[in-house]
Amino acid sequence: MSIFDSIYQNIAQRVVDQLSSRLMGEENRHIVTARRYRLGAHPAQLRVGPQQFDDNLVMNFAGLVVARGVSQLIGRGVSFDFEGEDVTEQELYCKAVWDANKQEILLHRAALGASEAGTGYLFILPDGVIGADGKLYPRLTALDPAFVTIEHLPEDYEMVIRYIIQYKFSDGEREKARRRVIEHNAPEVLEDGTQTGGNTWSIIDSESDANGKWTEVGRSEWPYDFPPIVHWQNLPAIGTPYGESDIPYDVLRLQDRINYSASNLSKIVRLFAHPMRYGKMIGQGDSIQAGPDRMPAFSNPDAEIVQLPPVGDLAAALEVFRSQRQAFFDITRTVDIDSMADKLGALTNFGLRVLYQDNLAKIATKRELLGDALEETNRRLQVLAGMEPVPCVTVWPDFLPENELENAQQDQILNGLQVKSRQTIAEERGLNWESEQARLANEQAQGDNVGAAILRAFEQGR
Repeated sequence: MSIFDSIYQNIAQRVVDQLSSRLMGEENRHIVTARRYRLGAHPAQLRVGPQQFDDNLVMNFAGLVVARGVSQLIGRGVSFDFEGEDVTEQELYCKAVWDANKQEILLHRAALGASEAGTGYLFILPDGVIGADGKLYPRLTALDPAFVTIEHLPEDYEMVIRYIIQYKFSDGEREKARRRVIEHNAPEVLEDGTQTGGNTWSIIDSESDANGKWTEVGRSEWPYDFPPIVHWQNLPAIGTPYGESDIPYDVLRLQDRINYSASNLSKIVRLFAHPMRYGKMIGQGDSIQAGPDRMPAFSNPDAEIVQLPPVGDLAAALEVFRSQRQAFFDITRTVDIDSMADKLGALTNFGLRVLYQDNLAKIATKRELLGDALEETNRRLQVLAGMEPVPCVTVWPDFLPENELENAQQDQILNGLQVKSRQTIAEERGLNWESEQARLANEQAQGDNVGAAILRAFEQGR
């Protein structure tokens, strides 16, 4: 095992150690396993005896799929389009909150956690971060899904009644566990059938001692009909509030087989990179110097040097590895760029979209789910600020590469048909129409001045 493998193993192990035994349910066990794989801490596929060379390789496609999915989802930024033509106070406020919380890195972390675990969480603290304008804004933080448990009504998994955040920590002297329960306060039903109170949330903080005894250390009321946590599914799942990970168990098993194939290929290459030879009837074998650039000669007519042939079909083994790699990207609905390297120059925009069709559908689903969560977060931020909420929609840019020459040709055709203006074309290309028009007019004026000067010089016989 290399030093890097040891580092990855230690990082993943710390996550396991921090999880309390109460939270090590099926969902949390998968999160721990998925995090190990994403970080490259994969189990060795070949046994290594004492003093033996370690041929185990890790081809971390699981980490690549997660990283690529997060980049496609968030990499080009996220913006919000609020209702109405004019910029409202609510829109400016939400933008200030996101800016104060470093929107880009916050959403990358949240999307990474959701992709790995299957479920993402944003926690809203009413006051906690100072913006660029010096004002105090709510703090948004991406919770680690490994420490969160969701409880819901038995008959309705969409009706969440309790979030539990639980983890271990050390106070410098001994290890403790901390638990925060965010619990829904149901309204009380009176004898006449009417309801009173309730529909708010309570936040209860507890700590445990070395004996596992829990002691309440704080309690506060959250006087809103929504909790301070917004959660969403990374990919849809039925019968549970938790979503589906980008790297579920079947994908991780395939990752193990890829590592097994890669490790065996590495071992074959190591053993047969320099062919093994043995001699017959050549006398003192220890005194012979042999190598790729040497040819020993012997006077013994019966002397012979024999080379051991490689064992197995390396080409077939390599093809098995390639088919497993392709299956991995197919199952995870991710485009393997290496498989189309020789076609990139000939791909049109239409061809790219056909090639990315399944990948696009997957990212579109993830954007729908995360977009709803972000829009709900904006609504709650406005309520916390005492504002009348203004609805918004999440705006996602296209992450696909495009053939710019093909786009320019299409724009030229549409402009010629008078169905698309030059101003629209300029704005779609990120150009400022007014400033570009002024510059073009200035260039034309300068060209006219040069032409007039040449004409005058010609007329004067210069």
